[in-house]
Amino acid sequence: MLQRAITGSIFVAVLVAAVVWHPLTLSGFFALIALLGLIEFYNLAKKIGLKPQVVGGAVGGMYIFVGFPAMNLFHVSPRWFLLMLPFFSVLMIAELFRKHKDPFGNIAYTLLGWGYIALPLGLFTLLAPHHRETGYVWQVALSFFILVWSNDTFAYLSGRAFGKHKLFERISPNKTWEGFLGGLVCTMGTGFLLWHLFRDALPYPVYYWVGLAAIVVVFGSLGDLVESMFKRSVGIKDSGHILPGHGGVLDRFDGVLLAVPVAVTYHYLLTGAFLS
Repeated sequence: MLQRAITGSIFVAVLVAAVVWHPLTLSGFFALIALLGLIEFYNLAKKIGLKPQVVGGAVGGMYIFVGFPAMNLFHVSPRWFLLMLPFFSVLMIAELFRKHKDPFGNIAYTLLGWGYIALPLGLFTLLAPHHRETGYVWQVALSFFILVWSNDTFAYLSGRAFGKHKLFERISPNKTWEGFLGGLVCTMGTGFLLWHLFRDALPYPVYYWVGLAAIVVVFGSLGDLVESMFKRSVGIKDSGHILPGHGGVLDRFDGVLLAVPVAVTYHYLLTGAFLS
């Protein structure tokens, strides 16, 4: 527990500093997380007999990631992503020369890493837009993680205190409906507090923050279950060991990966704010 607490505290401090300090530190931090997550994901795929293209997958995934902060910070045209299309052809052609028993399984897992890890983490940088007039707006990006941590804490406490009915026993036997609902209610309360904290800096109404909290809880919980399903399919407990006491990168960002695309869509539909 001591090791877990120390690692968690350092990780949170680094993440908060990266998000608040500058858009480049945010982009650099999450680029590193995306790269480590891709490598971790591809190594897990090897445990079920597949052989994803680690180098090609990492290069393609990082290209996808970089496109989002490039649009955000330097107003690069979205046509940047058109140059990604040849990567698909290159991956398939490369597989011709690898002589593996399941070439399309290799291709599928290589591409899945892009969609599961690189894309959502790249999208996350859009929650911290950099405007020509107002500068760097980091509050929503930081709030997203505050809501994630709030849900993790209150869901755990509610589950320990009141948990009786299993949420999804086949995938995660320790999660309960009581924990989920406790996390949902308390995290929506955290969203209300964030509205109070940032309402002078950001013009978003209270329902924006409460809705964002609900998205983080629902899709974050589902993301945690999806990663648990993946780990069960390869027969492991932790996705890695890079964070002592916490497992791997995917263990720490499992809920984030599914929640980010929905949160970014929600943010755009309600505010139309970024890339303007």
